[in-house]
Amino acid sequence: QPDAIWNGMANWYSSTIAAYNVPVAHTLLLHMGDLTKEDLVILETHNGDGRTAELILKLYPSVAYHGCDFSSEMNKLCSSRISSIPVKNPPKIFTANSMELPTESSTIDVYISNFGGCCVAEFSAMIKEALRVLKSGGSIGLSLRNEAHSDDSYFRLIAEALQPHGYPPYPQREGLWIGHDPAKLRDKLEQAGFKDVLAWKTAVVLPPRSADELMALALASPAVASCLGNLDAPARA
Repeated sequence: QPDAIWNGMANWYSSTIAAYNVPVAHTLLLHMGDLTKEDLVILETHNGDGRTAELILKLYPSVAYHGCDFSSEMNKLCSSRISSIPVKNPPKIFTANSMELPTESSTIDVYISNFGGCCVAEFSAMIKEALRVLKSGGSIGLSLRNEAHSDDSYFRLIAEALQPHGYPPYPQREGLWIGHDPAKLRDKLEQAGFKDVLAWKTAVVLPPRSADELMALALASPAVASCLGNLDAPARA
């Protein structure tokens, strides 16, 4: 159950990785057209702890921001983070799955999901739903994490070290892998009905600058802690 899994990871995610995803969100916003228009409706799915919401509302306080996540704990963090930002339209935060949104069709000007597509069971269903809720001429910005790939050092190093000791293999969800091939991702979005698609690779730089710092970050992960907790002392060492 996504809600239960991410509820248990919300505080870890917020205190470790979340802040380093913000530059990617900023880049996405730069490709979304004129966001200074009054009452522009922005929907963010997988809003996490509200870092992108905070960025949007501080840069564009006249928009109407709607945010959803399938984790109620993430939504609590998001609501808390943006509660004191002065805005024209009160933000709307709700719990929902991006593959089946309660949003009416053709009501959204801009759809944003920063590292959300890698979390859904069916990436195709997510982008189909995004197309449904967008107005004609609306914009979409997506970022996807390259899970345990040669492009990814943090998660790949954890997997290589722990999978021989029972760490679960990464799921084969399309959203975790299609980002390796920007041309394939672009083709998929165009086939779904999107136009003028841009796709590229970028990097998120996490804070560790030494092996000890990387180890500390990894050990803070609930998934890593759970795996190590099932090992005897020699294996943990």
